Amino acid sequence: MSEQAASGRHGPPPIVRAAIVLTVIGIGGGTWFAARNGYVSLPGIARAAPTIGSNRIAVSGTIESEESTITAEVSGRLVGLDVRDGDSLKVGQLIARIEDPVIAAQVSQAQASVGVAEANLALLRAGTRPEDVRATEAARDASRAQLATAQAQVATAQVAVTNAEALRAQPQELDARLHQARVAKEVAVARLAQLEAGGRDEDIATATATLGIAQVRLAQLEAGGRAEEVASASAALAVARTRLAQVEAGGRAEDVTAATGQLEVARTRLSQLEAGARSEERSRANAVVDASRAQLAAATNRLAQVEAGARTPDIRAAQAAVDQAQTRLQQLRDGTPRGEDVDQVRLAYEAADAAYGAAGDAETDARTTFDAAIRLRDNRPPSMSADQVNLSYAQAQQAWRAAQANREQRRIARDVSRAALEKALNGPTPWERRLAEEALDQARAQLQRLQDVNPFDVRTAQSQVDAARAQLAQAEAVASAIAVPTEFDRAVAALGVSVAQAQRDRVANPTSFDVDAARGAVAQAEAALAIRQHPHQDRDLEIARLGVRQAEEALAIRQHPYQDRDLEIARLAVKQADAQVRDLETLREQPIAATAQVDLARAQLEATRTTVTGAEAALAGAEARLDGARQGATATQIGVAEAQLAQARAAARVLEAQASKGTVLSPRAGTIVRAIAHLGETVTPGTPLVVWHDASDLTLTAYVGEMDIGRVKETLPVTITADSLPGETYKGTVRTISTRAEFTPRNVQVARDRVNLVYAVKVTVSDASGRLKAGMPVDAVIDIEALTK
Repeated sequence: MSEQAASGRHGPPPIVRAAIVLTVIGIGGGTWFAARNGYVSLPGIARAAPTIGSNRIAVSGTIESEESTITAEVSGRLVGLDVRDGDSLKVGQLIARIEDPVIAAQVSQAQASVGVAEANLALLRAGTRPEDVRATEAARDASRAQLATAQAQVATAQVAVTNAEALRAQPQELDARLHQARVAKEVAVARLAQLEAGGRDEDIATATATLGIAQVRLAQLEAGGRAEEVASASAALAVARTRLAQVEAGGRAEDVTAATGQLEVARTRLSQLEAGARSEERSRANAVVDASRAQLAAATNRLAQVEAGARTPDIRAAQAAVDQAQTRLQQLRDGTPRGEDVDQVRLAYEAADAAYGAAGDAETDARTTFDAAIRLRDNRPPSMSADQVNLSYAQAQQAWRAAQANREQRRIARDVSRAALEKALNGPTPWERRLAEEALDQARAQLQRLQDVNPFDVRTAQSQVDAARAQLAQAEAVASAIAVPTEFDRAVAALGVSVAQAQRDRVANPTSFDVDAARGAVAQAEAALAIRQHPHQDRDLEIARLGVRQAEEALAIRQHPYQDRDLEIARLAVKQADAQVRDLETLREQPIAATAQVDLARAQLEATRTTVTGAEAALAGAEARLDGARQGATATQIGVAEAQLAQARAAARVLEAQASKGTVLSPRAGTIVRAIAHLGETVTPGTPLVVWHDASDLTLTAYVGEMDIGRVKETLPVTITADSLPGETYKGTVRTISTRAEFTPRNVQVARDRVNLVYAVKVTVSDASGRLKAGMPVDAVIDIEALTK
């Protein structure tokens, strides 16, 4: 027992102590070796970065990608958004479509300008064609025809000089003009007498009818909108809505057919121009030539008739006209109206009065029917629907208003007939007698001219022959110019085909602009219907009341028509007529005044000769242009045309580039995070459309412990695997290494490892397939051995 106690006091035997020491040493050495090779975690080494052997470091982390925003580069309406949240993108994939009708129209216009410039350049390079030379020759001929016309005007002016000289030499011509002036003076005196006598009955009746119409219009406005107007506005609204539905569904078949027809017409016109002048154009030009020849023949015959003197039938007809005018004047001077005339007017009045009575009865019947419709509307029987009752009410109201308008029209017609009857019973007025005297004087003057061959008529007929010859020359020049169309006409026709094609394409595929226009038409139709339902506004009623007041004032004026100003004007007309008579009498009595008339005619002759000089200059210019056409285009003109073509093409390319920005494409592969814009929005440059991840900018942030960070270098290769993609490996490269140590992130699983110091290593990930996604957890191995390779 004492030995055992002693051994208990002195501890275990030495051999046991030795075994314990060896065990501790072995465990510590193994642990140090495992820690050195990354098999276990020790303080200071993050569990996030265990090593595999001595040349590789295993890490883990999450795939990351920076978010970017794709914005609009042009203004317009967003008509297409072809991606959704989470969609994968490829390079060049369509993301959105922005439509701007103004840019599209500008592109079409620029392309058409390019076509015109190309046609102009081709025309200049092709040189002057024989038909263009002929057209220029036709223009030269037209200038010659204008010169001939000016020369004919000189001939006419010469005739005027001759007439003035003849008037001075032949007093009988002056006597005829003096007679006409005296008749005009008597007419002015009669007009003054009529104004001083007061208003005529027929004028008062017309003003009364106008007042009645204004009063009816006021009554209609105060009664409200008419049923037919409301129905018309409703129909227009239905048409507008139908048109909007058709535009939203696509182009209407009839519109496409009409546009196709216009395109065919343009193509036919181009084909006709390419084939030469149309036969109908040549026919029209030839018809003008034939008509000019016929006018020349007629003028020649007229000259022959004037030189030969009037025909016996014409003299007899003129004598009969004198007898009739004399008989009419005698009847008016007697003052007693003819019985048959009074009976005819009385019958017309009785018919108008009977029609007015019948219209009153019809209005009474229509009012009775309308009252019945009102009672039916207020007490609708169960057997009739509300629509039927309302329709019956509207029809009865419309019929009653039509009957009112008809009665008013019949009353006006009766009043006019009554005024005519009173006038027939009262007999002719002094004014009518004066007009009859003037008609008799004119008939006698016509008979005198036919009986005597007047040299003035001969000269006038000769001037008409000269003018007809000049017109024939001009028509022949125009016909020769129409024979062959120019290259410019063909270019215009080709442009018309392009415009018609664009119009047909637009009708077949309506744009959002067309839809907006159709919606605007619907809004206008709705507004019009609202106005028809409530047409009477304070302003409209005021205008109608103003119209009634104006009609009342007009009636008062007709009842008392003459005012101080009117009398002054009439007195001034009498003075002027009297002055003209005195001037002609002076001209007859004093040869010096006739000489002044001759001087004036000679001045006009000089003016026409100046016109001839201008026409000669125009002819010289036309001949110069003809010489230029025969020589062809110069190098300077071709250079200018080439510069214009280059400018048109550059402008077209600028507009096309601007329009192409409306199609938004993916710049690189990636993933849509979220869409910001919505279909139908109006966007401007800089408006965000979508947010996305760039697949070419994937990164991985791993944490390496302080024991291994010294072996990690930039550009080292990295092998990456993901649990969600078994069997697949991806390549990466160390991009950056953090220069500051930090504690292990909290996503490390073991709590004691979170207090270890680690360094963040940023790895660039390469994924051409696009299967790696942002937020996906992965494992990676950094190949340290690549430094020695």
